[in-house]
Amino acid sequence: MPGKKISVCLIGAGRMGARWVEAMKKHCDIRVLVVTDVNESEGKKLAELAGARFALPKTLPWTTSDIDAVFIVTPHKFLFPYAKQALHAGKHVFVEKPGSRTAAEMRQLLSLARRKRRQLSVGFNYRHFTNIAKAHQMVLDGKIGELLFLRVVHGHPGRPGYDREWRMKKNEAGGGVLMDQGMHVIDLVNWFLPSKRFRVASATQSRLFWKRSDVEEQAFLILKNERAQMASVQTGVTQWKPVFTLEVYGNKG
Repeated sequence: MPGKKISVCLIGAGRMGARWVEAMKKHCDIRVLVVTDVNESEGKKLAELAGARFALPKTLPWTTSDIDAVFIVTPHKFLFPYAKQALHAGKHVFVEKPGSRTAAEMRQLLSLARRKRRQLSVGFNYRHFTNIAKAHQMVLDGKIGELLFLRVVHGHPGRPGYDREWRMKKNEAGGGVLMDQGMHVIDLVNWFLPSKRFRVASATQSRLFWKRSDVEEQAFLILKNERAQMASVQTGVTQWKPVFTLEVYGNKG
């Protein structure tokens, strides 16, 4: 409503939660009303920074009438249950990528959001990076003609002990690098090459360095849509010098 601030409950007081608090503090139409986390100490610190109250998740603070929207920035295994609870409570929901650990879970959330007539958004922020957004607009404007293929490389080096973090545990993350930064890459492929259905023409993965993990650390994919447009994707966490490249080729350039 015009003139009304959107009151937000932030679920997750980790690194991403802190980033979201800083971002929302700069947005005049949003106020963080509640911060919730199972880690009471970290949750209270972030709540103080946000000028919000703290509540433990078991109290379901996002279901109260003073909350308009819920931001869920937790490890992947918690995204679906929290998003489901928030939608059932009639709240708009922003959930960090990948949104859930399985396609079946995401279909449930989409169906529930439609029934409840609520917004459900997934955090694919790469679309808003200046150069990527500019490239996409050039495609829409026909600057390089009809698209032929994309080539995307996205890698970073991890950090000491990375294979013991939740991101590298299948039960907690749902997969390895493809469920993490790989989701950003796949989203960009779908954004630049809208398709009813991509098929995996070829794919392979490896785990040679982070050996205590039970998921992939490198993945290579060739995706192809019904128009025979292709995307080459490489993503991994053994890229010792971080890299991100997005190459877009059309029949005119």
